[in-house]
Amino acid sequence: MISLKQLIVGHFKKIFLIPVLTLELALLLMYFLVNDLVISDARKELLFERSQNVYEHLSIQAQDLNSQFLYIRQLVELLQRQHQDYFSEDYNWHHTAKNPAEFKMTENGVYVKAENNSGSSVFISQMNARDSEARRKAQETEYWDAQLKYTAEQSHMVLAAYFNSYDNLNRYYPFIDDVQHQFPTDMVISNFNFYYLADYSHNPNRGVVWTPAYLDPAGQGWLVSAVVPIYNSNFLEGVTGVDISLDSMVKEIERLMLPFNGESFLVDEQGRMISMSSGTQNLLNLQQLSKGVEGQKVHRDTEQPEEFLINRLPYSSFRDTISNMFSYDERTKFAEHDGVTYLIASHPISETGWTLFSITNADKVLIRINELDKMSREFGIMAISLMILFYLLFYYIVQRQSQVLSNKIAEPLGDLSNNVKSAARARRLQSIHSSGIEEVEDLTNNLTSMVAELNKQADNINRSHQRLNEEISYRERLEQQVGTDEVTHLLNRRGLLQQGEIVLQQAVKMRQPMSMLLFEISGYPQIIEQHGSQEAEQVLLQCAECCRALAPDHALMAHLSTAQFVAILPNTAREQAINLSRRIRSEIYLTVELGGSAATVSTHFAVTEAALSHYESLLVMIDRSQQLLERSRRNRNLVIETDSKTE
Repeated sequence: MISLKQLIVGHFKKIFLIPVLTLELALLLMYFLVNDLVISDARKELLFERSQNVYEHLSIQAQDLNSQFLYIRQLVELLQRQHQDYFSEDYNWHHTAKNPAEFKMTENGVYVKAENNSGSSVFISQMNARDSEARRKAQETEYWDAQLKYTAEQSHMVLAAYFNSYDNLNRYYPFIDDVQHQFPTDMVISNFNFYYLADYSHNPNRGVVWTPAYLDPAGQGWLVSAVVPIYNSNFLEGVTGVDISLDSMVKEIERLMLPFNGESFLVDEQGRMISMSSGTQNLLNLQQLSKGVEGQKVHRDTEQPEEFLINRLPYSSFRDTISNMFSYDERTKFAEHDGVTYLIASHPISETGWTLFSITNADKVLIRINELDKMSREFGIMAISLMILFYLLFYYIVQRQSQVLSNKIAEPLGDLSNNVKSAARARRLQSIHSSGIEEVEDLTNNLTSMVAELNKQADNINRSHQRLNEEISYRERLEQQVGTDEVTHLLNRRGLLQQGEIVLQQAVKMRQPMSMLLFEISGYPQIIEQHGSQEAEQVLLQCAECCRALAPDHALMAHLSTAQFVAILPNTAREQAINLSRRIRSEIYLTVELGGSAATVSTHFAVTEAALSHYESLLVMIDRSQQLLERSRRNRNLVIETDSKTE
């Protein structure tokens, strides 16, 4: 059931509010979808453009680094020519330095330059310290110091220049104080990568070789070297090279001018990260190796740990992307990490075979697009807020107006409804004020006519109903008179048969026990002769009262004949009926009065139980009970019918 107000407001919502609101929501949805599409396309276009721009800048920086490494190559090649000239037959081992140096044997059994003469330090390990050929080589190559010094000072990246011979002689610029304590006394130089990577098996072309990063035995920390072999004909006399510290390479990396505050790092040919900017270290969760442990002697090749391999990076997004770019020589690629998109670019450094990488936060690349996207979303949210405010106000106004309209229609109808209720009680209509609505006025007039007609019909119905009630009452009195004994007000024989048969059928159907108690007053004709019929009727009435008082409420009591009474006891077993008969017999004997004084009234009783195994009419039970009662007269005792005999 719906009220008129709800009907009007709901109809308005369905016809006007819902379509308009749906249209507005569709327009807003279209706005956001189109905006996202435009922003997405612009973002893709800008990312592509910026990725090309980042790659071009990275290419310029890589070429600059390549130029510096190329210059270092040229310096090393100059050293190679000078040192190979020394070992050629034309020079014949007769060179003399301008500032001859003094050498000495140390307590730990190595041969070293005694003092710093502003040149290089010299170290010959225990294995060759007493070798005259090695000692003469140390003295005659003293003139190399000028060229070594010149080489070390030509590039800010070069940390040191040196020569290592096959017989474990090391000439190192700048001078190392206490060099005998820096290097292991039993050092075998050919076991280190800065030597064996330049031999024929690793470098058959006899050109410049760039080593991977390693821990320097000279105590300069982590570095890389550019080394060349020094041959005398086909005999490898030694290896000349320069050291470049990873610290200097990090500074060079930090100085790279990359757009959008990009970070950079260098990867060698083996896929190890040589140097990286501080931002890269934070992003990749790696710590740049630079200094070694102070006082630590390096006895063997010590390269960077495997955690610096790009395929072992801690974050899978960076690890997979950088590894694929390195393996397949890809220029640019994007990686997602912690919800942030990064643009990764790479460019090879041809001189060293290394690769320069840059990592740029794509959000910085897309900052303008993101600002536009944010602005458009804020505008959309503001539009939604204004729309919600407008529709709340609009809904309030419409709600008010619809209520006014519904009240204008509903109030007269409500008055009419109340008058109809009053008419139902008072059978007349009260006066109804005019509503000014034609349809309501017509309804009022028609309703008045209808009430008048209904009142007329109601009067006719009431009269008919009154006559019907009188007829029913008359019939009930007749039926009661027919089925009730006038003296005892108990059921008579006809009433007993009508009601008793129903009780018997129900007991058989429900398989419940039912007993019949039959008794008569002995010598009733004599009572009539001696005391008159009126006193005899009083005896019958007192016996009936005793039965009513002691019998159960559900029992049927009847005055069967002149002095016989019967009680039908539903849901009562034979033993219970026997007990009841004894109580009634005692009560009659003790309480019945005759002529205002106690009278001894004797009775004969018979008790039977209904047969539930087969159908037996009530008349049959009454006949059986009367036969038993006859025996009771002869025996002057209570007679009970049992399954096997009669007691």
